[in-house]
Amino acid sequence: MFDLETLTLGEVAKVEEISRMSIGSIADEEKPKGRALAALAYVIKRREVPAYSFDQALNLPLGEAEALLGVSDDEEHAEDPTAPESSPASELSGETATAS
Repeated sequence: MFDLETLTLGEVAKVEEISRMSIGSIADEEKPKGRALAALAYVIKRREVPAYSFDQALNLPLGEAEALLGVSDDEEHAEDPTAPESSPASELSGETATAS
């Protein structure tokens, strides 16, 4: 996951300017996220590609932006990665029945 603390103060200022939000409010669930995600993607990509534009960041598909930032809805659903693959009791009793 992307760590906001790795941003330089200049990057923080740019994110705030572009997103029209304070850096602290970006994590607020009630705030709009489109411009904020694009602004974060923009400053991160500019580390690698200095000519990268905010318009390019705005055109990123949501999945690519989330991957770049290391965030995803899948993380919320992966609280117990063994749960979906664990054997239900009926399967265990079925295995026991066939083994008898």
